[in-house]
Amino acid sequence: MVANAQELNCKVQILAQKITTTDPKVFQTLETAIFEFMNNRKWTGDVFRPEERIEVSFIINVTEDLGSNNYKATANIQVSRIAFNSSYSTPLLNYADGNFNFTYVEYQPIEFNENLFNSNLASLLAYYAYIALGMDYDTYSPKGGTPYYLKAQMIRNNVPQNLPASQGTGWQPQDGGGQRNRQIMIETTLNPRFEVLRDVAYDYHRKGLDVMFDNVATGRAAILTAIGKMERLAESDANAMILQMFFDSKRAELISLFSNGTPGEKASAYNLLVKLDARKADLYLEMKK
Repeated sequence: MVANAQELNCKVQILAQKITTTDPKVFQTLETAIFEFMNNRKWTGDVFRPEERIEVSFIINVTEDLGSNNYKATANIQVSRIAFNSSYSTPLLNYADGNFNFTYVEYQPIEFNENLFNSNLASLLAYYAYIALGMDYDTYSPKGGTPYYLKAQMIRNNVPQNLPASQGTGWQPQDGGGQRNRQIMIETTLNPRFEVLRDVAYDYHRKGLDVMFDNVATGRAAILTAIGKMERLAESDANAMILQMFFDSKRAELISLFSNGTPGEKASAYNLLVKLDARKADLYLEMKK
């Protein structure tokens, strides 16, 4: 599904082949409900032209019917935006959320109030809407996404701590083994200790990708300088969730960008990237071909 929307151009796909206890039509109705919730709501006070909309994709895999209209699910969430003067879509987020449990009654509207907890489904969708907005705004002005990250944090804080796992999980520090969850995602994003990644987001996109239409070499050099700012963080916090999220989203793009560079650019990028993203260092060998 695709829509002519407000700030978001959100696509939704629900996979529920494993569920035999629920009428498949319920998930078709849910897909439409999520699509309309994400695309028809006004999330900011700004005016977006159609070509400025933030591209968001939800692929929700429903794996178990838990009874009483509760479902166990996972989701892959992708966010991207268009580079200036081009049709190229650059990824901002590619995240697998392994705790996407929700409650849904067919035809029941998805109600949302950012100051209250209505349902886990509404909170999940709004949380990622604000994460998408925060990421996008950060690429256009230094730390421009802060108001939207704060809204995502408020949504997380409004989730009841005693929410049954069947109705929702992934919000508390211990969820996901305490390594990857929505609480850690938003807390590290707003933590001054990791703010260099937000500076990188601005430099990478606004000073790098957005100038490549006019000067590829200048843009590529700016991107190399931007990611170099992460070196100290990678040395001290190589396993930080937010750092891994950056490379999970940008790895393929970086390989493509520098594979087309000069021999000097390739060598510099390769030496830096294997340090910054050491867990996937072997993938960067592609750049040396």
